Amino acid sequence: MVDQEANRASSNVFEIDSQQHEGLAVSDLALIRRFNELKRPVDAADPFEAGNRRAQPYLTPALGSTARADIFFVVYPNSNETAVASLKAQVWRDGKVISEQSSVVPQADESGAVPMLLESGGNPGEYEVRIVIQQGNSRATGNLKYTVAK
Repeated sequence: MVDQEANRASSNVFEIDSQQHEGLAVSDLALIRRFNELKRPVDAADPFEAGNRRAQPYLTPALGSTARADIFFVVYPNSNETAVASLKAQVWRDGKVISEQSSVVPQADESGAVPMLLESGGNPGEYEVRIVIQQGNSRATGNLKYTVAK
């Protein structure tokens, strides 16, 4: 990672689940700093690239007080299922539900993936984001915990 404004660079490794899936599945949830426009074709092997943008993830679940917290994940609907997939998401702060939303999962792209983005919250506190994807009789779940400093 390179922080050009502060003239610093560092590196770290963390694992992200982006493997091929049979049936309904959801990737790991990732905290996203921002999106960068791509000036080249999308790399299908990169789980952070979709459309003409690349998600730039945070490398830590401890965010500063001015950080914006967007949650990025990929849904892999079961292409053999006729039922439409749906999403239910909850955002918890300090042990209380502060947001709930439901929606239909959009049509998958040619790779079978549906990149998704949730805005979760930026006020100080301990957060947990919980998602459930339902398609027919199948369910896939994901969650992410993070902190926004005071």
